[in-house]
Amino acid sequence: MNGALPTRLSTILLLVLSGGTVGAAPADGGAGSDGGVRDARPAPACKDDFANVARGHAFVRDLICPDQSWTKAPSVASRRLPNGCFADAFYIKCGDQTFRVDVEPGVEPTLPAGLRRVDAQAMRNFRKAGDLLQKDAQGCLTAIDLALKTEPGIGRFWRTRGLALMSLKQPVKALQAFDKVLEFVPRDPLFRLEHAEISARANQPDQAITELRGLLKDVDPKWEQRRELLSVLAYLLTEAGAPDTAEVRAQACLAGNETLCGPVRADGGSQR
Repeated sequence: MNGALPTRLSTILLLVLSGGTVGAAPADGGAGSDGGVRDARPAPACKDDFANVARGHAFVRDLICPDQSWTKAPSVASRRLPNGCFADAFYIKCGDQTFRVDVEPGVEPTLPAGLRRVDAQAMRNFRKAGDLLQKDAQGCLTAIDLALKTEPGIGRFWRTRGLALMSLKQPVKALQAFDKVLEFVPRDPLFRLEHAEISARANQPDQAITELRGLLKDVDPKWEQRRELLSVLAYLLTEAGAPDTAEVRAQACLAGNETLCGPVRADGGSQR
């Protein structure tokens, strides 16, 4: 094989590195006549079919939706062009909206109206902040503040700032950062949960309880963070002596938190 990877293995490695799904046709049937499946043996005239899909992933990276939320990983569908090469269509979900970006070999893609790209330097500072969060909270804070100077309207940036401030044991300032998170991304359930948890840490348990009760009504019963939501709410209700404490503790127990199973002890724990 002269040192070359088998075609199938080369394809798999490229897809893993590009972070998307080639051949996932959208609901509108936009996969093209080939059903979105890329032939592993492209026509001789096309030497960069897989480079084209990688170029597309690079183009749709770091995009912001119209509501200022981060775009999700796109689905990708492929179609064969008359010259035998493949073109790729990237479908980007923003809530109920779907944006399409067409990427053809040798043609510069166009960003759809409504989407925008995050400032490149701000993204570098954001990624630097993420790398520093667990080992240098002050350095993380410095980096994310630089990012926020250029991009003050991105919820994820404010979230990173809030997490850095929590690591620095400044819950009141962290809550102010998470207020900004919900200002820009008000419906994200994880961000709402984190906001409530930090409200409790900032000595605002009543606000935290109110937020958690509202979130519990809104989320799907199968939401992966529901156990944490119920556990935090049960703890706060126990501390407050709320009348529905036992009911919420029982829900948390059923969700998998065994420490909340059984009657409540005087110290707030459970008798087993």
